[in-house]
Amino acid sequence: MAKSIMIAGTSSGVGKSLLTAGLCRYFADRGYKTAPFKAQNMSLNSGKTDDGEISRAQILQAKAARTLPVPCMNPIILKPLGDNRSMLIRMGKEIGIYSAKEYYAMKEENFKVACAAFQTLASEYDVIVLEGAGSPAEINLLKDDIANMRMAAYAGAGVIITGDISRGGVFAALKGTVDLVEEQYRPLIKGFLINKFRGDSSILASGTSDMESMTGIPVLGVLPWFNHLLEEEDSLDITTEYTARFDMGKPLRVGIFWMPHMSGYSLFPTFRCYRNVSPCMVRTVWDIAGCDLLVVPDCADMKKAAEYWLAQPTEQVLSAVDIPVLGIGGGENLMQFSLYRMWIESADNLNDIAVAEKFFRLKVPEWQVKDDPNAIYDEQWGVIAKLFEDHVDMEKIIRILN
Repeated sequence: MAKSIMIAGTSSGVGKSLLTAGLCRYFADRGYKTAPFKAQNMSLNSGKTDDGEISRAQILQAKAARTLPVPCMNPIILKPLGDNRSMLIRMGKEIGIYSAKEYYAMKEENFKVACAAFQTLASEYDVIVLEGAGSPAEINLLKDDIANMRMAAYAGAGVIITGDISRGGVFAALKGTVDLVEEQYRPLIKGFLINKFRGDSSILASGTSDMESMTGIPVLGVLPWFNHLLEEEDSLDITTEYTARFDMGKPLRVGIFWMPHMSGYSLFPTFRCYRNVSPCMVRTVWDIAGCDLLVVPDCADMKKAAEYWLAQPTEQVLSAVDIPVLGIGGGENLMQFSLYRMWIESADNLNDIAVAEKFFRLKVPEWQVKDDPNAIYDEQWGVIAKLFEDHVDMEKIIRILN
């Protein structure tokens, strides 16, 4: 039977997905057959495996663990479509579209699916690194939460609560999470991690000591800020990341056209892997004049995306600028609305690195983009694993695992 550990967080966006990938690489490099697992994921950022669709986060974590991604690693995906509706993907297959109330009525059925998926992995791997969803202390959702403490209890996994110090208030967030977790599950919490710290971590010593005194739970480490190139899972994190200005020190500016319910985010960090490329989200067609390339992404709700697209003077602007346009999946359909000829590539396989490379090779060879995103991703997982080795008490982590 596999040994397991869970990375949970005080909120979304604290770095759970990245830290899970780092632990996967850490254990895999020490000879353990390792797999990631997330019982339920709400995300539009998904991809294909040989057996069906799962979140891109678990695909990347599987690669970090040096194993193949399979639907058992992410048995439940909810793809939000707006208007209180989400598409349910179960074990890689679309089941239907449901309201939140309808989905919660299915929670026991979905939890059984998640448990069966976990058992399948546990029979095949030595170590399973679980990732929680959002926060385990959302008191309005506790009775319906199948991804955090209930799943950890089923798996027999010790839980590490992660907080993002860059947002401020990390100690309050960590203490508040412990206090709000259901009492029956508190013994599962074995440690804290403080993530995204900038500066001299010794100034946190009194705070970490007080936190341990107040909760009886050790602070296992303080991880430094790491400007990684890997994908963000949460759409808010992604749009925030790419809405900054272009990096004027890079000659190639890629504009990513924002859409309601846009999906297929994995192409965007792929552009960042190229040293001379600066991607940036653009909100209207008037913002594309400074771009060398416009990317029109795929969308989960094509009706709303089309309404947004057609409400803007796309034909006039695109005919006035002389730049190549890359359409991904539904982005092709949107461009057909505006009768603008473009280079397109099907996103059926969601192999976005291949899409980018093919585009560069066929349409803009003068850019001579030679970086290898796959190699860069692999290198960065190694960097994250090294951060654990250097900044976290790994002996305690291994004791939690045992």
